[in-house]
Amino acid sequence: MITNRSLILIALAACLAFSASPLSSAEAATTNVVDFIEVDGFLDEVSAAFVIDQIQVASDREDAALVIRDNTRGVLTAIGPLASALRESSVPVVLWAGGSLESRLGQEVDLVVNVATTRELLEKLVAVAPSPYQLRFHKMSLLDRMKHSAARPVSAYLLLLLGLFGVMFELYNPGIGAAAVSGGVTWAFGFQALTVLPTSWWALALFVLGLVCFQLDLRRGAFGLLTAAGIGSCSVGSALLFDAPLRLPVWSVVVGVAMVLVFFLSVMTAAIRARTARPIAGADSLVGTSGTARTDISPTGQVMARGTLWRARTLGAAIAQGTEVRIRGVSGLILIVESLED
Repeated sequence: MITNRSLILIALAACLAFSASPLSSAEAATTNVVDFIEVDGFLDEVSAAFVIDQIQVASDREDAALVIRDNTRGVLTAIGPLASALRESSVPVVLWAGGSLESRLGQEVDLVVNVATTRELLEKLVAVAPSPYQLRFHKMSLLDRMKHSAARPVSAYLLLLLGLFGVMFELYNPGIGAAAVSGGVTWAFGFQALTVLPTSWWALALFVLGLVCFQLDLRRGAFGLLTAAGIGSCSVGSALLFDAPLRLPVWSVVVGVAMVLVFFLSVMTAAIRARTARPIAGADSLVGTSGTARTDISPTGQVMARGTLWRARTLGAAIAQGTEVRIRGVSGLILIVESLED
């Protein structure tokens, strides 16, 4: 049975719900969108273009403001286009200071704040946009983040090393090209970073000369004076690869030269031994038999013969995966094959 007291409580709850609904809608309608982006590392062409794009997007949407969190350590690109975009922005731009941009762009933004927390930032925003605020965070695309991260001295140096190692290993160890592809991509990121950073190209040439010295000794099968010259050349080239104040730290130079030593004395030595090794027992018996291409062979790939997976190289035209092949010879650990369908 519903008592009078119950009816009163139900009526009161309905009134509260009715009165609260329009208030929530009104608050939602007056919420101001504030875009938030962060720039770290060095301001390069990639990060500067990202900031300019976000200024345009915020202007097109007529958002309340744009906040730029500055964690930069320096500027590697022309500042003019970004300064012009800030001056011409139709939305207020707030620079959350803490990096190197305040001294270069502080006069171009509507407000510079130096606070410790987001709460303090929101309290300062009332100077350019009325509250309440809805923060909308934006990040660079994955590719742009990779390019931006590479544009740092240590990152560029290590990427360049790893890329060169991959390409050189592929030259001495014919296969399906995985090392060459990964090395080429890594090297491309590293070289792109070199074009952004203040690179001493003569120092890079000195570093490459050191690699040539290592390779000459590698071909001789002994490591002596040329190896010592290579260590010195790589060390000096690494230390002076970038102009001051962006010189590589000592630890990264030591790590880089140590990587070069390990690569040539261990990895490349093993690769050459495998390439020139005599055929293993049973390999000669495969000559004249048939097998199946497990990958495309163009000119190298893999072949299944007598239940064993072998590296293979074609005698002529490329061979498609799944094609029956005939084994014409053995070179080290590599089968020389031709298609049975020709």
